[in-house]
Amino acid sequence: QFIHGSEVPPVLVSPFTSLPRLSLRNVWNIAFSAERFVFAGFSILLVATGIYLYRFAVNMPFQDEWDAASSLLTQGFAPEWWLSKHNEHRFIVGRVLWGLLMTATGFDFRAGGWLTLVLLATSAGGLLLAVRKVRGHSSFTDVLVPALLLNAGHCFNLLMGYQVVFTAFTVCGCGLIASLLQVQPGSVFRTGLWGGDWLVLLVGNG
Repeated sequence: QFIHGSEVPPVLVSPFTSLPRLSLRNVWNIAFSAERFVFAGFSILLVATGIYLYRFAVNMPFQDEWDAASSLLTQGFAPEWWLSKHNEHRFIVGRVLWGLLMTATGFDFRAGGWLTLVLLATSAGGLLLAVRKVRGHSSFTDVLVPALLLNAGHCFNLLMGYQVVFTAFTVCGCGLIASLLQVQPGSVFRTGLWGGDWLVLLVGNG
């Protein structure tokens, strides 16, 4: 590029002068930033858990699903069924989710596991965004959030679709934590309303 002036001779300006100087430290920061590390960890855990679910989930009732499915077929998807007890629990929100899912899929018992995976991934993503907003940046240790929620240790919850009733409780708990983390001066009342909503949903899950 040439710059011409009335009294200034042409000067050759290199297009590379505006590029940042590359160093080992800069390359490391670009390739291994905390945000990229956390996103990569989240993605790998999500895909691995999805592969596990795809490989081992079967379309048949398992343990408590026999009772839940038979009562749903007998009583129908009605408030009496939503509000009925399951052992010592009363899963209102969770039963609504599972009942809608079974009705929509024609009682495909694998569907509950996939919904559980979606809910756990959403909870992990929401907590990551909340932590990043509070801190102002991501940290390498943030990968512990998806590592806790997306792993084969949840095998029972993933392979037994009815366990979505417990996953609903986990989602509400994560939502409550994310809301409280983001409280700021001037937004206490609004945050309190959000927290109250999550608490009500928690009560409706067991």
